[in-house]
Amino acid sequence: MATNVIKSYSFDRNSVKAGILHFGVGNFHRAHLEYMTSHLLEDPTQHGWGICGAMILERDEPLYKALKAQDGEYTLTVCGRDGNNEVYRLGALVELYWGIEEKNSILNKIEATVGFIPFCPIICNV
Repeated sequence: MATNVIKSYSFDRNSVKAGILHFGVGNFHRAHLEYMTSHLLEDPTQHGWGICGAMILERDEPLYKALKAQDGEYTLTVCGRDGNNEVYRLGALVELYWGIEEKNSILNKIEATVGFIPFCPIICNV
């Protein structure tokens, strides 16, 4: 069953800080990590857990450009087992870099995370 209702996030994206650095912003990532993180960000005490996406492959360019044009926002359709689908507008992706053009920005993000969560420089609330 199709739906025309889009459930949008209600948090202020301007108050969200990227605390997660994730390499690869593909379909699986956007349908899982960003979906759950967008729900987490509804809690104002959790605004330090926005996502910084690092896309590092040349073939990432079309998706990178599409997401940049949409300011990192997109919709996700969750297909229900009962045939009822739900559509969400997600906004957890608050920073996005393409390594082909923005290698230093990604390296700076990695450097900023080192030492905050030992053995896990990818996820860090800095």
